[in-house]
Amino acid sequence: MDTLEVIAVEEHMWTPAIRDRLLALNYRQGEGLPEHLIKALDGVGDQRLADMDAMGVDRQVLSIHTPGTQVLEPADAVTVSREANDILAAVVAAEPARYACFATLPTPDPATAVDELERCVRELGHCGAMVYGRTGEKFIDHPDFAPIFDKAGQLEVPIYIHPQRPIESVGEVYYTNGLPPLVGRLLSNFAWGWHVETAVNAIRLILSGAFEQPHAPQIILGHWGELIPFFLERLDEVFDLVTPSNAHGFADTFLNHFHLSPSGMWSYPMLEHAIAEVGAERIMFSVDYPFIRPTDGGARRFLEDAPISEQAKHEIGHLNAKQLLHLK
Repeated sequence: MDTLEVIAVEEHMWTPAIRDRLLALNYRQGEGLPEHLIKALDGVGDQRLADMDAMGVDRQVLSIHTPGTQVLEPADAVTVSREANDILAAVVAAEPARYACFATLPTPDPATAVDELERCVRELGHCGAMVYGRTGEKFIDHPDFAPIFDKAGQLEVPIYIHPQRPIESVGEVYYTNGLPPLVGRLLSNFAWGWHVETAVNAIRLILSGAFEQPHAPQIILGHWGELIPFFLERLDEVFDLVTPSNAHGFADTFLNHFHLSPSGMWSYPMLEHAIAEVGAERIMFSVDYPFIRPTDGGARRFLEDAPISEQAKHEIGHLNAKQLLHLK
């Protein structure tokens, strides 16, 4: 087998300003973050590069840790987002062979978020943006955010929709009620709740007609598509009843506008199902660093040992990311 290049597209960091605000907001629902994760999110130096080598990852596409600046007040979100995006650009400029990055957008101020996306792509060289579902109680299909997706389509860069935790009242009713506190928090967040939350955002975006517009965006979903590929036939069948006759069907829209990554969920059955549903040409690799940190080349080995064709390994490993993200 030819040497397999590995580009990982969901790899996180934060800036001091974002770190301080998120920790002050207790955004991890009282759990806090272990010191080693705080240190890893802070670091884009020698230790991260050593970790990448140990995992077998050639290049990381950096993004700000969830929920970015989307939980901040508008003016603060604008200031902190701009600073973060400048920092991301400087990190990439210092190690262009090892890093690329997604912009973080101040969605509490949607108009400024549009301008910031354009600045990041045209001036700073970001390869798209990452958003984190809701802003307050507004899902991403809200008309306030439509110009962001229109701008991404115009710029021909994708938007990565990353999870954040559900609305507090939803979490209490559906996930934490009657369970031990830690179990409830885990169920509400990365065990289950935030995957459902992200799927709802993506489904609503399709139903909003965002992909029927002249500048329809390309979207990336982690965690093998946040459950949607496993329900794609069902979603298509149900929403065919209400889709306008001149619009594309739900499944067609998903298959033409969405890309998947594993986010460190390295399961061969899920990989094979994802290929069966969307094709290897719409899957990119991701580790979800620093929350997943395999050693002894484990990230690369997942692809090298996968029961798929050599062409599919190269597409997933690096070719698709280079094409979609315009990576040199």
